[in-house]
Amino acid sequence: MSINYSDLALEQIACHPGSVGFRAVFKLLCDISDLLPYINAIVEKAYYFDSPHYIKFEYEGYRCVLYAQKGIMTVVDNEEQARTAVGKLLEFLNDIETRKESITPDHTMYSPVSAFSIYKLLPRNNCKACGFPTCMAFAGALGTRETDMDVCPELVDPNAENVIALKDLLGG
Repeated sequence: MSINYSDLALEQIACHPGSVGFRAVFKLLCDISDLLPYINAIVEKAYYFDSPHYIKFEYEGYRCVLYAQKGIMTVVDNEEQARTAVGKLLEFLNDIETRKESITPDHTMYSPVSAFSIYKLLPRNNCKACGFPTCMAFAGALGTRETDMDVCPELVDPNAENVIALKDLLGG
């Protein structure tokens, strides 16, 4: 099976008003559902979701989301860049397809942790030292694995009760 695409469209990134760039949305010409666990196995920091069934990961600096027959890549500047990026992503997927027999699939599904559960274990002083405007914003980013605990200067003591509880909550 050779994975290919059609119907490439550039869309403004609605969740980030005023942002520069677009997301590339494209239709996959075959169902890649069976490939998702293999991607999950080899891509570091991939997030594999059950409902709806998709995988989210970063590839060559682009955030990628792949569904059974649809793909999305962000952030691209123009159609030429989108075509090049999607082409490289499809080469990557076709390579995985040809190597499936040598890859052990990882069917582990990602379960996000609620920002409020994380927030309760943070210092809640909104010092901004982590680079986020509030501890709640930091908690949200921690829950989606967009940042790490160690960027908060108050979460450095590995023996502190809240640090231990936070590591348990985040699975690490």
